[in-house]
Amino acid sequence: IGAEASDLGIATDRADSLEHALDAALAASLDILVCSGGVSMGDRDLVKPLLARRGTVHFGKVRMKPGKPLTFATVPRTESCTQQPLLVFGLPGNPVSSAVCALIFLRPALARLAGYDYEPSMNNAVLTTDLPENDRRQDYLRSVLGHDEYGNAIVTPTARQDSSMIGVFAAANALVVRPPFDPSRAAGDVVQVIRLDPRL
Repeated sequence: IGAEASDLGIATDRADSLEHALDAALAASLDILVCSGGVSMGDRDLVKPLLARRGTVHFGKVRMKPGKPLTFATVPRTESCTQQPLLVFGLPGNPVSSAVCALIFLRPALARLAGYDYEPSMNNAVLTTDLPENDRRQDYLRSVLGHDEYGNAIVTPTARQDSSMIGVFAAANALVVRPPFDPSRAAGDVVQVIRLDPRL
């Protein structure tokens, strides 16, 4: 993508630690701050209150699965700084949610800042198993994409879809994309997939 990364270290679930990390990002004149965790609804999820106090939270939830707590905010610079406000992506703490949100939201944002457009490419594949009706959130099912004996793309969602199971995500090479309220699907139906492995 062409971005240069700076590691600001690990902030603890304390208001002063998070404040220090935000100040460090502003002092380093970064364009984007990406953090993982602290954006849900627990007592220790302090990132959203900090961003609301220091800037503007544009959204704090998205209707997708995994990744519902994804947060996006902007934080202004000091009056003497002419740089645009700091963009902040608060990714969910669960590793799969964080990875999917980075693919769907963060990578396109980085590409746009670098001067070009990027959207994950969608392809068709044939389901090898049945799927129940989807709920009100857009779903990204960790899946294994392959080909049948005729060279047609086939896809099998993994049996477990827990957002904490990074091993399942690591073994997947595609995401089956299901729109909100997508009706039940049967083996043999064509669905849309995002390839995680560009070599496929």
